[in-house]
Amino acid sequence: MEPDDRRLRLVYDEAIRGLEQQIAGIQHLRSTAGVLVSAVTVSTGFLGTLALNRHANLGWPAWIAVGLFALTLAALGVVLWPTRFATRFRADIIIDKWFHGDMPTSIDDAYEQLALLTERNIQKNQGQLERMFCAFKLAIALTGGELITWIAYLRRA
Repeated sequence: MEPDDRRLRLVYDEAIRGLEQQIAGIQHLRSTAGVLVSAVTVSTGFLGTLALNRHANLGWPAWIAVGLFALTLAALGVVLWPTRFATRFRADIIIDKWFHGDMPTSIDDAYEQLALLTERNIQKNQGQLERMFCAFKLAIALTGGELITWIAYLRRA
């Protein structure tokens, strides 16, 4: 490899771009989950009030809808719960590794090592991100089930 190989800088930049896109995806998912919390809370409050106004005692379908509401909030809690993601390099570890151990022989070697570290961070985050997406999909399905249950219950009246 020739000295000052620009391809390694390109690989490093792409690795950083991948991590930035992953972080943006997490932020967008959490923002959307917050909106869904608001929407499901308003719809449950509205439909639950209608059910209480039409029926003196809530029947089992209404309690199922309330249970689905609680499960929806729990699923959204998984998405919104603060979680640590691997998003940066610790300077103390890099200094210890590079200056007290295996120091890169060139800036190209440094870019290569940093690109590999970035890719490892992306892979570490992927499992958490997939769990968050699964919980969000579950919350959407539960919300749909809740709304259908409320509407069916209110149509009986």
